Amino acid sequence: MPTRKQRRRRQKGKRHDYEYVYVDAEGNEVEADPEEEATATQAARAKPSANGKPAKTSAVVKDSRGRTVRTVRPPSWRRAAQRGGMFVVVLFLFISLVGKHKPSLEARIGLAALYGVAAVPFFYWMDRLAFRRYQKLRGGAPARDPKRKR
Repeated sequence: MPTRKQRRRRQKGKRHDYEYVYVDAEGNEVEADPEEEATATQAARAKPSANGKPAKTSAVVKDSRGRTVRTVRPPSWRRAAQRGGMFVVVLFLFISLVGKHKPSLEARIGLAALYGVAAVPFFYWMDRLAFRRYQKLRGGAPARDPKRKR
């Protein structure tokens, strides 16, 4: 339950109406017509993209609490391999910099590569898990592999 202070702030935010005002040639403020205000608010919402055309807005997905849910891309082995490559580099640097007795260069490269090979399927599995969770939250059934049987 919101506190009294939070309720007052919310009510204050609802009280303030913003109006579009134009300044004429003499410097007097003139109120805009309601039709012009509607077109001005629509124009303000439609932000142009880099090529000057209005940007396309995607459908916003909300969870049960009303919060927006970020879109999750379907899993791909390429993205998992990229993450695995970054992991190998970070692991190699970690092994090289931490420790009193550092292993040989070959051992560091081999260890980082071994963990990288094991990490790529793990990253793919995590992406697949997140994508299926997103599909379930969205209400659509997750895409199943027809070869795989449960």
